[in-house]
Amino acid sequence: MKLPTHLSHKSVICMENRDETDEYEEKNTDPCFVSLGRASWSGDEFVPGIKVMRNCNGKWSGQSEETTINRALDMAYLVERAYDYFVNGNEAAFSEEADGISLCKYAGSQENVDKLREYFLKHKDEIGRKINR
Repeated sequence: MKLPTHLSHKSVICMENRDETDEYEEKNTDPCFVSLGRASWSGDEFVPGIKVMRNCNGKWSGQSEETTINRALDMAYLVERAYDYFVNGNEAAFSEEADGISLCKYAGSQENVDKLREYFLKHKDEIGRKINR
């Protein structure tokens, strides 16, 4: 699949063929590209944005996600801290010194916490490889 160039987000650097290489979804997923480039909302000013480009049934989806680099880094950092907590058993991952990251008191139920732990443990190898790149 070719990188879309008609979208408002203008790619500069992209991670291609995510639909063929996504190990979590067993290569059955609609995000095709992760792109770093000009944000769709930037107007006349260049604002860097990162976007997950989704293709559903041959059409580029309006549900593709785009955010700023600093927010993407915050998300990556949050995943890394969760990995450290759930996989490595590091209780300090959610200490007061951990940049305001905490195990939510309102997670809905302990079951949600347990399900998230199960997910991290099931995918610890894949997540660990990405964290340690």
